[in-house]
Amino acid sequence: MSVLDQQSILVLLDLVKDFDRQTARAVITMLLFLTPLEADGVYSRLGRGIRRGEFKGHDEILRRLYRALPSRQRLELFSSLAMSAASYQVYADAFRDIQKRTRNNNAARAMVARSVSRFAATHELAEVKRLWRLASHLLISRNQEEVWNALLIVEKLGKANKRELKAVVEATRARFWGVRMNAWPALSAIVERGDHLSPKLLGELMRRAKKAASTDSNEGVRRNAGLFLETAARSLSRR
Repeated sequence: MSVLDQQSILVLLDLVKDFDRQTARAVITMLLFLTPLEADGVYSRLGRGIRRGEFKGHDEILRRLYRALPSRQRLELFSSLAMSAASYQVYADAFRDIQKRTRNNNAARAMVARSVSRFAATHELAEVKRLWRLASHLLISRNQEEVWNALLIVEKLGKANKRELKAVVEATRARFWGVRMNAWPALSAIVERGDHLSPKLLGELMRRAKKAASTDSNEGVRRNAGLFLETAARSLSRR
Protein backbone atom coordinates (compact mmCIF):
# COMPACT_ATOMS: atom_id res chain seq x y z
CA MET A 1 0.00 0.00 0.00
CA SER A 2 1.36 3.40 -0.93
CA VAL A 3 2.10 5.96 1.79
CA LEU A 4 1.15 8.68 -0.71
CA ASP A 5 -2.31 9.41 -1.98
CA GLN A 6 -3.05 9.52 -5.70
CA GLN A 7 -3.03 13.32 -5.92
CA SER A 8 0.41 13.54 -4.27
CA ILE A 9 1.84 11.01 -6.72
CA LEU A 10 0.42 12.94 -9.68
CA VAL A 11 2.01 16.17 -8.37
CA LEU A 12 5.38 14.46 -7.91
CA LEU A 13 5.22 12.94 -11.41
CA ASP A 14 4.83 16.44 -12.83
CA LEU A 15 7.67 17.82 -10.68
CA VAL A 16 10.25 15.26 -11.85
CA LYS A 17 10.21 16.75 -15.35
CA ASP A 18 12.55 19.41 -13.95
CA PHE A 19 15.11 16.83 -12.77
CA ASP A 20 18.01 15.52 -14.84
CA ARG A 21 17.12 12.46 -16.92
CA GLN A 22 18.55 9.70 -14.73
CA THR A 23 17.25 11.19 -11.48
CA ALA A 24 13.81 11.65 -13.04
CA ARG A 25 13.71 8.03 -14.19
CA ALA A 26 14.80 6.76 -10.77
CA VAL A 27 12.16 8.82 -8.97
CA ILE A 28 9.44 7.79 -11.44
CA THR A 29 10.34 4.13 -10.98
CA MET A 30 10.15 4.32 -7.19
CA LEU A 31 6.92 6.34 -7.23
CA LEU A 32 5.22 3.88 -9.54
CA PHE A 33 6.43 0.93 -7.48
CA LEU A 34 4.63 2.49 -4.50
CA THR A 35 1.47 3.30 -6.45
CA PRO A 36 -1.56 1.05 -5.87
CA LEU A 37 -2.84 -0.55 -9.08
CA GLU A 38 -6.31 0.86 -8.42
CA ALA A 39 -4.99 4.44 -8.75
CA ASP A 40 -6.71 5.04 -12.11
CA GLY A 41 -5.60 8.68 -12.35
CA VAL A 42 -1.93 7.73 -12.07
CA TYR A 43 -2.36 4.90 -14.59
CA SER A 44 -3.99 7.26 -17.09
CA ARG A 45 -1.30 9.92 -16.57
CA LEU A 46 1.40 7.28 -16.92
CA GLY A 47 0.09 6.14 -20.29
CA ARG A 48 -0.04 9.66 -21.68
CA GLY A 49 3.42 10.43 -20.31
CA ILE A 50 5.02 7.32 -21.83
CA ARG A 51 3.46 7.90 -25.24
CA ARG A 52 4.62 11.54 -25.21
CA GLY A 53 8.13 10.59 -24.13
CA GLU A 54 7.79 12.40 -20.78
CA PHE A 55 8.03 9.33 -18.54
CA LYS A 56 10.41 6.42 -18.62
CA GLY A 57 11.33 3.97 -15.93
CA HIS A 58 14.92 3.52 -14.83
CA ASP A 59 15.79 0.30 -16.64
CA GLU A 60 18.90 -0.49 -14.61
CA ILE A 61 17.05 -0.12 -11.29
CA LEU A 62 14.20 -2.30 -12.56
CA ARG A 63 16.57 -4.92 -13.99
CA ARG A 64 18.69 -5.18 -10.84
CA LEU A 65 15.75 -5.09 -8.46
CA TYR A 66 13.93 -7.79 -10.40
CA ARG A 67 16.95 -10.08 -10.37
CA ALA A 68 17.55 -9.53 -6.65
CA LEU A 69 14.04 -10.43 -5.53
CA PRO A 70 12.64 -13.90 -4.68
CA SER A 71 9.82 -15.27 -6.84
CA ARG A 72 6.85 -13.81 -4.95
CA GLN A 73 8.36 -10.32 -4.90
CA ARG A 74 9.34 -10.65 -8.56
CA LEU A 75 5.67 -11.18 -9.34
CA GLU A 76 4.73 -8.08 -7.33
CA LEU A 77 7.31 -5.97 -9.15
CA PHE A 78 6.29 -7.34 -12.54
CA SER A 79 2.65 -6.53 -11.74
CA SER A 80 3.40 -2.98 -10.58
CA LEU A 81 2.95 0.22 -12.55
CA ALA A 82 6.74 0.64 -12.35
CA MET A 83 7.24 -2.26 -14.76
CA SER A 84 4.68 -0.70 -17.12
CA ALA A 85 7.13 2.20 -17.54
CA ALA A 86 10.07 -0.09 -18.40
CA SER A 87 11.57 -0.35 -21.85
CA TYR A 88 10.39 -3.22 -24.03
CA GLN A 89 13.62 -5.18 -23.54
CA VAL A 90 13.57 -5.03 -19.73
CA TYR A 91 9.87 -5.90 -19.68
CA ALA A 92 10.28 -8.76 -22.17
CA ASP A 93 13.18 -10.30 -20.20
CA ALA A 94 11.11 -10.17 -17.01
CA PHE A 95 8.07 -11.58 -18.83
CA ARG A 96 10.00 -14.61 -20.07
CA ASP A 97 11.22 -15.33 -16.53
CA ILE A 98 7.92 -14.75 -14.71
CA GLN A 99 6.04 -16.97 -17.18
CA LYS A 100 8.22 -19.92 -16.15
CA ARG A 101 7.79 -19.18 -12.45
CA THR A 102 3.99 -18.88 -12.56
CA ARG A 103 2.99 -21.54 -15.07
CA ASN A 104 1.28 -23.71 -12.42
CA ASN A 105 -0.40 -20.91 -10.47
CA ASN A 106 -3.61 -19.60 -12.05
CA ALA A 107 -3.91 -16.57 -9.76
CA ALA A 108 -0.33 -15.54 -10.49
CA ARG A 109 -0.84 -16.07 -14.22
CA ALA A 110 -3.83 -13.74 -14.07
CA MET A 111 -1.63 -11.07 -12.44
CA VAL A 112 0.93 -11.50 -15.21
CA ALA A 113 -1.75 -11.20 -17.89
CA ARG A 114 -3.07 -7.98 -16.35
CA SER A 115 0.47 -6.57 -16.35
CA VAL A 116 0.88 -7.45 -20.04
CA SER A 117 -2.34 -5.65 -20.99
CA ARG A 118 -1.27 -2.60 -18.92
CA PHE A 119 2.07 -2.49 -20.74
CA ALA A 120 0.24 -2.70 -24.06
CA ALA A 121 -2.14 0.07 -23.07
CA THR A 122 0.64 2.47 -22.10
CA HIS A 123 3.10 1.91 -24.95
CA GLU A 124 3.31 2.67 -28.64
CA LEU A 125 1.94 0.22 -31.19
CA ALA A 126 5.41 -0.84 -32.40
CA GLU A 127 6.35 -2.07 -28.92
CA VAL A 128 2.98 -3.77 -28.47
CA LYS A 129 3.54 -5.71 -31.70
CA ARG A 130 6.91 -6.92 -30.40
CA LEU A 131 5.37 -7.96 -27.09
CA TRP A 132 2.50 -9.77 -28.84
CA ARG A 133 5.01 -12.10 -30.47
CA LEU A 134 5.84 -13.29 -26.94
CA ALA A 135 2.34 -13.11 -25.45
CA SER A 136 -0.11 -14.19 -28.18
CA HIS A 137 -0.45 -17.63 -26.58
CA LEU A 138 -2.50 -15.96 -23.83
CA LEU A 139 -5.37 -15.67 -26.31
CA ILE A 140 -5.82 -19.45 -26.51
CA SER A 141 -5.28 -20.15 -22.82
CA ARG A 142 -7.74 -22.07 -20.65
CA ASN A 143 -7.21 -19.38 -18.04
CA GLN A 144 -10.03 -16.92 -18.69
CA GLU A 145 -8.18 -14.00 -17.10
CA GLU A 146 -5.38 -14.51 -19.62
CA VAL A 147 -7.85 -14.54 -22.51
CA TRP A 148 -9.68 -11.48 -21.13
CA ASN A 149 -6.46 -9.44 -21.07
CA ALA A 150 -5.18 -10.82 -24.39
CA LEU A 151 -8.35 -9.55 -26.06
CA LEU A 152 -7.51 -6.02 -24.89
CA ILE A 153 -4.21 -6.30 -26.76
CA VAL A 154 -5.92 -7.58 -29.91
CA GLU A 155 -8.19 -4.55 -29.70
CA LYS A 156 -5.17 -2.25 -29.66
CA LEU A 157 -3.46 -4.12 -32.51
CA GLY A 158 -6.63 -4.18 -34.62
CA LYS A 159 -5.51 -7.30 -36.45
CA ALA A 160 -5.33 -11.05 -35.99
CA ASN A 161 -4.06 -14.03 -37.94
CA LYS A 162 -6.39 -16.95 -38.69
CA ARG A 163 -5.70 -18.78 -35.45
CA GLU A 164 -6.11 -15.63 -33.38
CA LEU A 165 -9.27 -14.61 -35.20
CA LYS A 166 -10.80 -18.01 -34.49
CA ALA A 167 -10.03 -17.57 -30.79
CA VAL A 168 -11.56 -14.08 -30.73
CA VAL A 169 -14.73 -15.33 -32.46
CA GLU A 170 -15.00 -18.22 -29.99
CA ALA A 171 -14.57 -15.75 -27.12
CA THR A 172 -17.93 -14.16 -27.98
CA ARG A 173 -19.52 -17.31 -26.55
CA ALA A 174 -17.27 -17.76 -23.54
CA ARG A 175 -18.78 -18.58 -20.17
CA PHE A 176 -16.98 -15.73 -18.41
CA TRP A 177 -18.73 -12.43 -19.07
CA GLY A 178 -15.41 -10.53 -19.08
CA VAL A 179 -14.17 -12.55 -22.04
CA ARG A 180 -17.43 -12.03 -23.95
CA MET A 181 -17.33 -8.31 -23.14
CA ASN A 182 -13.77 -7.87 -24.47
CA ALA A 183 -14.27 -10.05 -27.53
CA TRP A 184 -16.67 -7.59 -29.21
CA PRO A 185 -14.34 -4.52 -29.05
CA ALA A 186 -11.49 -6.70 -30.37
CA LEU A 187 -13.64 -7.71 -33.33
CA SER A 188 -14.77 -4.11 -33.82
CA ALA A 189 -11.14 -2.98 -34.00
CA ILE A 190 -10.29 -5.70 -36.53
CA VAL A 191 -13.22 -4.65 -38.74
CA GLU A 192 -12.69 -0.91 -38.24
CA ARG A 193 -9.02 -1.03 -39.20
CA GLY A 194 -9.65 -2.70 -42.52
CA ASP A 195 -9.10 -6.40 -41.81
CA HIS A 196 -12.16 -7.48 -43.80
CA LEU A 197 -13.88 -10.61 -42.56
CA SER A 198 -15.52 -12.92 -45.06
CA PRO A 199 -19.17 -12.06 -45.75
CA LYS A 200 -20.20 -15.38 -44.22
CA LEU A 201 -18.27 -14.80 -40.98
CA LEU A 202 -19.33 -11.16 -40.71
CA GLY A 203 -22.96 -12.14 -41.18
CA GLU A 204 -22.69 -14.82 -38.51
CA LEU A 205 -21.06 -12.39 -36.10
CA MET A 206 -23.72 -9.76 -36.73
CA ARG A 207 -26.46 -12.28 -35.94
CA ARG A 208 -24.59 -13.33 -32.82
CA ALA A 209 -24.01 -9.70 -31.78
CA LYS A 210 -27.68 -8.83 -32.31
CA LYS A 211 -28.68 -11.63 -29.96
CA ALA A 212 -26.02 -10.71 -27.39
CA ALA A 213 -27.00 -7.04 -27.49
CA SER A 214 -30.54 -7.91 -26.46
CA THR A 215 -30.26 -11.04 -24.31
CA ASP A 216 -26.84 -11.29 -22.65
CA SER A 217 -27.02 -11.18 -18.87
CA ASN A 218 -24.17 -8.65 -18.62
CA GLU A 219 -24.69 -4.97 -19.42
CA GLY A 220 -21.12 -4.51 -20.69
CA VAL A 221 -21.50 -7.39 -23.12
CA ARG A 222 -24.80 -6.01 -24.39
CA ARG A 223 -23.25 -2.57 -24.91
CA ASN A 224 -20.15 -3.84 -26.71
CA ALA A 225 -22.14 -6.21 -28.93
CA GLY A 226 -24.31 -3.26 -29.95
CA LEU A 227 -21.23 -1.19 -30.77
CA PHE A 228 -19.89 -4.04 -32.89
CA LEU A 229 -23.13 -4.04 -34.87
CA GLU A 230 -22.64 -0.33 -35.62
CA THR A 231 -19.02 -0.92 -36.68
CA ALA A 232 -19.99 -3.87 -38.89
CA ALA A 233 -22.73 -1.83 -40.55
CA ARG A 234 -20.26 0.96 -41.37
CA SER A 235 -17.86 -1.58 -42.80
CA LEU A 236 -20.54 -3.04 -45.05
CA SER A 237 -21.50 0.42 -46.31
CA ARG A 238 -17.89 1.01 -47.42
CA ARG A 239 -17.62 -2.21 -49.44
